[in-house]
Amino acid sequence: MPQTFVLYPIILHFISCLLLFTFLFSGKMPVSAAQILPTLLIPVFGPIATLTASIAEKFSIHKPDAIASEFQGSIEDPYWITLRAPKKDEEVVPLEEALIINDRGTRKGLVFDTLLEDPLDNIDILLLARENNDADTAHYANTTISKIQRDFQLQIQKLAVEIENSPDNIELLDRYIHTLDRFINSGLSEAYLLRKQRIILSDLLDRRLQRTDPDRLFLDLKIQNCIALGEINEASRINNLRIEKWPRDEKSWLNELQISVASRDAMRLKQVITHAESADINWTENGREKIAFWREGRG
Repeated sequence: MPQTFVLYPIILHFISCLLLFTFLFSGKMPVSAAQILPTLLIPVFGPIATLTASIAEKFSIHKPDAIASEFQGSIEDPYWITLRAPKKDEEVVPLEEALIINDRGTRKGLVFDTLLEDPLDNIDILLLARENNDADTAHYANTTISKIQRDFQLQIQKLAVEIENSPDNIELLDRYIHTLDRFINSGLSEAYLLRKQRIILSDLLDRRLQRTDPDRLFLDLKIQNCIALGEINEASRINNLRIEKWPRDEKSWLNELQISVASRDAMRLKQVITHAESADINWTENGREKIAFWREGRG
């Protein structure tokens, strides 16, 4: 009789285990390897505990920190790796405002969002964030800015070597020009290197403009670079070529307006505005607003 009393619970236990594992491995409930051994070795209570844990696992609602988990997987390369866009939040706070509020969690979360999107599109905010008095916020911003600077510098060095080995490759030349121009205008280039980089860009643009018929994009880049270098006469010469080729293009006249302002030539500025108001130019709304701004300022 005592043997039968012991045998029945053992048989009941293994039948329970068999039924439980059949149910769990059917895919209806989650099960982990760590649950198998206790289930087999703990009579009766083991299967009950495993079933309870599996039910709780299935129906519990997990709310992980989405920002932290996404950033953790991309900390080594937040700039170049394409990440999924963060979910839209109905209570969005502009990052500029978040940087000055006292809610540390909100501030850090929004800085993370900026890192996970395109950091270069938010470089002004990152430059502001690195001066923040919160150590974590400043650290994350500085880390990303340093990464962007390093990646740009490596790209530029690589392109410089490639163009030296393949001087006739126009696609490579275009890529070099666009990369260097983007870095210069990002505001991330060190001040002592900026003029040197602009001189290199000027030489590259000269090479590009000699290859084919004048291209508006590269003419404009050349003009803007000349203005930044203080080479007003060269900027004016290049823009005169642009006006001759595209006299009705508003950009030709907006360039002329900018050159007049940069040279502080009030008479030239007056002539540009007078011509802009009377000539047959294909103005956009944005272009008209710029002309109106200077006309009203002159008046």
